[in-house]
Amino acid sequence: MTSRSRKPQKPRGQPARNRTWPAGACHATAVLAGSVGILLRGPSGSGKSTLAAMLTETGATLIADDYVYLTARSGRLVARTPAAIAGLIELHGLGIVARPFESAAIIRLLVDLVEPGQMQRMPAPDAAWATLAGVKLARQAVPAPGLTGTAEPALVLIRQAIAAADDHKSLHLAQVSP
Repeated sequence: MTSRSRKPQKPRGQPARNRTWPAGACHATAVLAGSVGILLRGPSGSGKSTLAAMLTETGATLIADDYVYLTARSGRLVARTPAAIAGLIELHGLGIVARPFESAAIIRLLVDLVEPGQMQRMPAPDAAWATLAGVKLARQAVPAPGLTGTAEPALVLIRQAIAAADDHKSLHLAQVSP
């Protein structure tokens, strides 16, 4: 929502997985890729943080890792960084590390990390959308890197979904422009 990233705070406290989540928090990780806010959902150990770290290496910015505040505002879903974990991401093998972050973003893409056996080869059209907090979002299921041992298939699907979200925004804007 802002054009500059904030500097992360120094790591402190215990890992987010050992904390009690505050009221209103969602167990998810969020990043901002260009104009597309992405909410990564999945069970603990599924690879949300791994995917977020890989996306930040290609230009995305961290919003929050492990839990995020979500609010529906004017038909949009806004993700906000909890102050206690601002700029922090837990990476297996490294621990908690500091990363640049944005304090908030509008979520336009929901990515669900699922077991590889749950991936649909030809998903139904309604599987491409989900409603969260009353807001309809583009949705992409991806094989969970924490369960498959590799993130590449998930990254390919996420990149395609980001491109589709950008195309949808462009088409929508063209429809309302004079």
